[in-house]
Amino acid sequence: MPSMTPCPKCNEYSFHKSHTKNFYEKTRKKLFRQQPHRCHKCGYRGWIARSILKQKATTKQILVYIGVFLLAIIFSMLLKNFLS
Repeated sequence: MPSMTPCPKCNEYSFHKSHTKNFYEKTRKKLFRQQPHRCHKCGYRGWIARSILKQKATTKQILVYIGVFLLAIIFSMLLKNFLS
């Protein structure tokens, strides 16, 4: 099946997702919501931003967000009481 994204170097539709190679690439993938891609025709390898709208939040992600939100509320209440 041809790719929906053309290669930025050769403009062919053979640009597909590539595996992350090391810790740096895995971290970049998570933090910046980017995915490495490789062209099968010319060998170019680059990064493409993944659409935030297409990603579905997992239960673990939702629980982490709720936990951070609750910790921020508790911290702000403690800080308010400490400064009063």
